Amino acid sequence: MWIIVTLAAAFFQCVRTFQQRGLKGRLSTNGANFVRYIYGAPLALAGLAAVVAVSGQPLPAMPGDFWVSVILGGLAQILATSALLLAITRDSFAVGTALSKTEALQAAVIAALFFGEHVGWGGALAILAGFGGVALLTLKSLNLRDLLGRGGAYGLLSGFFFGWSAMFFRDASLALASPLPVLAALVTLSAATCTQTLMLGGWLLLREPGMISKVFQTWRAAVPVAVLSALGSACWFLAFTLQKAAYVRALGQAELVFTVLASTLLLREKFGFREASGTIIITGAIIALLTLTR
Repeated sequence: MWIIVTLAAAFFQCVRTFQQRGLKGRLSTNGANFVRYIYGAPLALAGLAAVVAVSGQPLPAMPGDFWVSVILGGLAQILATSALLLAITRDSFAVGTALSKTEALQAAVIAALFFGEHVGWGGALAILAGFGGVALLTLKSLNLRDLLGRGGAYGLLSGFFFGWSAMFFRDASLALASPLPVLAALVTLSAATCTQTLMLGGWLLLREPGMISKVFQTWRAAVPVAVLSALGSACWFLAFTLQKAAYVRALGQAELVFTVLASTLLLREKFGFREASGTIIITGAIIALLTLTR
């Protein structure tokens, strides 16, 4: 199940990225980021209500540890997104994107040091190989200056915070005593998106007056992005509930394979030796990872 929902999450995230291009130029960076929370929170709550109604299961108790993990995970995800945007807008897009994908590696280290979850040498090598494929797909040339510059620093910082957010969200889901993983995932998602709406919304009110109004004015373009984001987030959270975050993030690198295929088929972009090699390496790493987790 975790394999299916993780691949679905990667697919929805890929489609959302293409759809989100319609918001470019209409909203600020934080405004575009706010879309996924302000429109995603009602969708998450609706999904939660539907699961409760169909399953007949009551909402699980939400202890203090759950809320601490939700708040920290939500803040880490906002910081990760901001760091990624700084990496790709102020410096090298390729370097920032590639190094942000170290999140699977960093999540594995964070999980081992702070959460007592270990992936083993085989899992670590598969995750590392997957990152190698990501770098091959993303980096057209190896520029040491870019790697050591602000783009590299922000990219690594983005991966660091994404790694923490994955672990906190998994910890939050596991803190819920629910017999249904999908119910625990949707409770966590609903709590996270509502919390993030308040946090980022408060920031916009203080630092970017009028931006929230623009978010609502662009609802026609924003709603499809929010729907795709909500579907992807629901799949991510369910996957975190079912499997170790490092494995989920490593399998989630399939998003880049989907992106390359979409760019080639829909945008008629070049698919050369580098793209083919990177795709093969990522696919091989994913197969190895799935073999190890059977």
